[in-house]
Amino acid sequence: MSFVPVTPYIPPPPSPRARELSRQLAELIGQFQLENPGTSATEVQQALRLAAPGTGASKAVVGVMIGLILLLALGALLFLMYAAR
Repeated sequence: MSFVPVTPYIPPPPSPRARELSRQLAELIGQFQLENPGTSATEVQQALRLAAPGTGASKAVVGVMIGLILLLALGALLFLMYAAR
């Protein structure tokens, strides 16, 4: 059995500009929630996703893509196993 070393991805720490943007967004969200008391966390998440399109794939899309890749790999493996007989 071969050993494949795995190095986990560690994202770089946020820049000062990113931290400032985060602080401003948190302040703005807090003000909005005070003005609109019924605002849920889901609505805030949806609004952030709508406000920043193209900043990354959603978790659902990534999950579907990983599932499809695994299915294709399994299909290719089974095909090769039966073709070798």
